[in-house]
Amino acid sequence: MSVASQSPTQRCTGRAGKIPGVVVVDHAKDAAGREGIALAHVDQQHGYRTEWIFDRKTYAYLGSRDLQVKQVGAIKPGTVLECTAVPERAVVDAQKQRPGAQGADACERDRPGPDVCSGNRARGSPGTGGCRRPGLASR
Repeated sequence: MSVASQSPTQRCTGRAGKIPGVVVVDHAKDAAGREGIALAHVDQQHGYRTEWIFDRKTYAYLGSRDLQVKQVGAIKPGTVLECTAVPERAVVDAQKQRPGAQGADACERDRPGPDVCSGNRARGSPGTGGCRRPGLASR
């Protein structure tokens, strides 16, 4: 079977399957609820699996998720320990410049941070962020 005719899962499995301890998870969701394909590794000592989630078609990195897979103390299997999402990507002209800002000296606002699966608001959500420089209006 040619690589072009293989599904994303088959291509990932073929390559990642050669890395000791790495498995492919066909259906994984990031903190934003986007479904993708994940490469995962189980931490045998602590009993959790770390999943790196990618878009099924483009392989763009969507986020990550840590999932408890065996009982450790009071933490039951299936418990989501951490969940992140990358909401946007952009190319800018200067270090510390924000997408859409006018130049490197534009106000540096709190970046939206990774949301968590518990439903807490992400940093930078309306009402929680704001301009770090005194005298400039909050967004």
